[in-house]
Amino acid sequence: MAAVQKPQPVSWAEKVRVSHSDNRCSLEQLSHKPAGSVLTIPKDMVLADVDTWKRSMIGFFVSYKMPYHAVLSIANRVWKAHGLEKVTVLDNGFMVFRFISEESMGEVLARGNAMFQFTSKLLKLKQHLRGKHRQSTSHISYKVFKAQVRWSKTQVQLDIDPGNGRLRDKERQQAVAYFSLCREEEAFYKQRSRV
Repeated sequence: MAAVQKPQPVSWAEKVRVSHSDNRCSLEQLSHKPAGSVLTIPKDMVLADVDTWKRSMIGFFVSYKMPYHAVLSIANRVWKAHGLEKVTVLDNGFMVFRFISEESMGEVLARGNAMFQFTSKLLKLKQHLRGKHRQSTSHISYKVFKAQVRWSKTQVQLDIDPGNGRLRDKERQQAVAYFSLCREEEAFYKQRSRV
């Protein structure tokens, strides 16, 4: 019985080794242009893949390179419904988001990204809160003055009728309101002095 020979394992280096010079890749020799001449790029080369780039959007994070799978999952979650076709992350950190059509990419650009939408909403909220704050704290000194007048009138009435329980409660409430407004006024002017 003949012994079965095991095939010798072939290393990767042996598979890609160039054993003959005919197997090598040769480069095309380009003639040198004279100094001062202008290089003209053929029109078909300029317009090559222009339709792909017209429907692509480029992204980049400053000083941070996100992992590909994170970029892919976030982009698919946010833009898949709007026609996202392919996501590519380049070695230099740039991200290429290719859409099905120019219109779908334009729709995404018109809406803005999620962070832009979020900050826009925060700015609107800030303006609204600033208006509310201005409305509630405007003329704080006048509000303090009016509270002091009401409290003084109630104290005079309480001096006339000291046994009236309703007036005592009203006087206590107005005193609390007056001191609360005084604290707000003080805080308002302290805040204003820091600006």
